[in-house]
Amino acid sequence: MARRLPARVLRTLGKYCELHAESDRFVSSSSLGAVRRFVGASCLSRAPCSLTALWKFPTEFNRSLSSSSKDHDTRVQERLGGKDRMILRGCKFQGYHGVLPEEKTLGQKFVVDLDAWLDLKRAAETDDLAHSVSYADVFSVIGKVVEGPGHNLVESVANEIVRSLFKAFPEIQELRVRIYKLSAPISGFSDKVGIEIYRTSSDYVDRS
Repeated sequence: MARRLPARVLRTLGKYCELHAESDRFVSSSSLGAVRRFVGASCLSRAPCSLTALWKFPTEFNRSLSSSSKDHDTRVQERLGGKDRMILRGCKFQGYHGVLPEEKTLGQKFVVDLDAWLDLKRAAETDDLAHSVSYADVFSVIGKVVEGPGHNLVESVANEIVRSLFKAFPEIQELRVRIYKLSAPISGFSDKVGIEIYRTSSDYVDRS
């Protein structure tokens, strides 16, 4: 039996699935098509919509989502080459970055999280730091950038961190950097804000 479903429910379902597709960027066009086929103009205009179709919809969507997720995993594996990864979390420094004059003079705390992809096989087999990259050295390079000359944007700070690390450590092939500003000058905002960038060494061929 067909039943008229609230447009609000259908609209929310459509927006959620479409947002999920856009934010994760691994939902295939067929998955999004499943959303659009179900949450069509007729449903959003409060036309009768079958409850049976509503229960069947998640199956269709999840089937295409599962296939898309596998494709996404493969692409990530290809992008990262199955390489080992060095991880640094919670690197905290005092910096003077920001657009406002107060940020440049008073400064504030910044936290950096970093993932560095490089081959750690030889280091693991020899138990010799000479065949790896020192966490302490990576931390030091990050600190010199964050505590160094001020930038207007944290995007620029993150880019300089990446550039400096690729230059200092040729072993590193890929980097992901997250940088958080802990005291953003936003009225009523009490948590951190930040950005994330991902780069490969080929983005900085000259290492300059």
